Amino acid sequence: MDKTISKAMNHWRLKRRLSRFNQWFMGPVFFVTLFSLILGVHTTELSTHYQDYDFWVATKMTIHVIAQSLGW
Repeated sequence: MDKTISKAMNHWRLKRRLSRFNQWFMGPVFFVTLFSLILGVHTTELSTHYQDYDFWVATKMTIHVIAQSLGW
């Protein structure tokens, strides 16, 4: 009986830890996704920059696209 209770408590602790991690991890992901949807920035378009170009060129292009969507 004690073994079953111990397993259940450990399972509950693990679920609680994973829940905290999901909140910590998914919060910023949700915010960035929502932010990009509001601005009309297509993240797939930004990721193709990094596949086709050098890192610094792709970073410059990404910043340019974000600045355009902000109206700068």
